[in-house]
Amino acid sequence: MIVVHGLDPANQPAAATEKMSSVAPDLPLAATAPALCGPLQMMPAGGADTGVTAAATNGGNEMGMIALGGGLLAAAGSAYAVRRSMTAGR
Repeated sequence: MIVVHGLDPANQPAAATEKMSSVAPDLPLAATAPALCGPLQMMPAGGADTGVTAAATNGGNEMGMIALGGGLLAAAGSAYAVRRSMTAGR
């Protein structure tokens, strides 16, 4: 059982601090007033339906970005190799 306490101390009614709780008689009602409670249950297959849908793919945009990244990496490696060979002769 999971209990999420929901009374905000800044705006709780005075009765919640004066009245004793039925859950734990030695505590005030404000200490045990749940906002949510219930047993944990298994998620349905495929996850929870949150209403969010996946974005449609553009058909090949990923390959262009991978190629661009590879080209930039190769250019950086070449520039490093040229710089290294220029400074090695000093």
